[in-house]
Amino acid sequence: PSVSNTYSYNGNISIYPGEYEFKAYDSAGDGWTFPNGNYQITPTQGIATGMVLFPGGYAQSTDFIVLSSNAADVGAVEWLTPLSSAGLTATETVTVRIRNYGTASVTGVNMLYSINGGTSYTTEVYAGTISSGATLDYTFLQTANFSSTGTYNCEFGANVAGDLTNVNDTADLDIISIPSVSSFPYAENFSTWPPQDWTFQGGNSWASYQFSSAYCNFFYWP
Repeated sequence: PSVSNTYSYNGNISIYPGEYEFKAYDSAGDGWTFPNGNYQITPTQGIATGMVLFPGGYAQSTDFIVLSSNAADVGAVEWLTPLSSAGLTATETVTVRIRNYGTASVTGVNMLYSINGGTSYTTEVYAGTISSGATLDYTFLQTANFSSTGTYNCEFGANVAGDLTNVNDTADLDIISIPSVSSFPYAENFSTWPPQDWTFQGGNSWASYQFSSAYCNFFYWP
């Protein structure tokens, strides 16, 4: 006969409102059989995952969302555009995603982004309304200049009147502007270290450099 067991973990884990990833592990690799296992993440304040099937393998990841008990709480979710690539321009359109983690709808959300590590910010106001738990993909009117090759330390976020949970207001990422290769064949003799316009990817000695879609792995002995 088949056997079905249900286990619940109700320990207290304090985490801020935001987007999270839950990883389930199975040391036997049989997917919590019999015949198939499943699990559900149900935050005290948040959006439950529903039943997630774990059919096999050793690990599985599931995203879930924790909401706030405060009326006003907006936070950064994801930087959508632009992303690291070759040929970025001086007029790139910046689009980001935020979420209203609060229990009430919010209006008049302050939007911001920086491409220089927070030295200066572009700020705009979204005059519309975001319902509780909903996301907003916001495109800034002010474009960003990524025309110079290199790494840009970017930050984005949102805040609104009455928002007392500031830890989730902003998020950061690096965007790499890689020059386009327009003349072929392309040659690099590595006489200068590091090679100009290549992006460092490796450790202190072993190095991997990327130029658009070209890769080179070698050992550098200074």
